[in-house]
Amino acid sequence: MRPWWQYGYISGGGWKFRSTYIYLASDCVVLLLKAAPREATMGLLTNLPKLSALLDSLKHGAPLPLTRLLYSLAFSCRQYLTQGMILPISVPALMRVEALVSSLADAASCVGAELQCLPRQRCGEGAGQL
Repeated sequence: MRPWWQYGYISGGGWKFRSTYIYLASDCVVLLLKAAPREATMGLLTNLPKLSALLDSLKHGAPLPLTRLLYSLAFSCRQYLTQGMILPISVPALMRVEALVSSLADAASCVGAELQCLPRQRCGEGAGQL
C-alpha cells in the first residue's frame, strides 16, 4: 500500500497531486508543536521512518512543506534533548534523514556560491531589466 501523500486525484480531466493536503499537513505539524510540544515531539520522533519517507518524497517537490517539516524535526530534536525524553528512535531512519539533510545542505551551499558569483546591480541599472 502506498503512503497517503503519493495518491492523487482526478480534477477537471487532469491528474493533480494532493499538494494542498501536504501544505495543510505540514502546517498542522507546526501548530501541534506550538500547542503541545512534548506530545508532538513524541509523535514525530517515534514515527521517524514515516517522516523520512515523506521528506524524501518532498525533496524534489514542495519546498514550503519540506522546510516546515525540517524545522519541526529540528525543534523536536532540541525538545528531546532539553526535556530528557526517552523514546525509541529508529537508527536507520535517523541516518536516512541525516543523509537527506546533508544532501540538501550541500545543494543549498552550492547554489549560494553560484548566486554570489552573479554580478550585482541596482534595480533599474544595466541590461537585465524586465
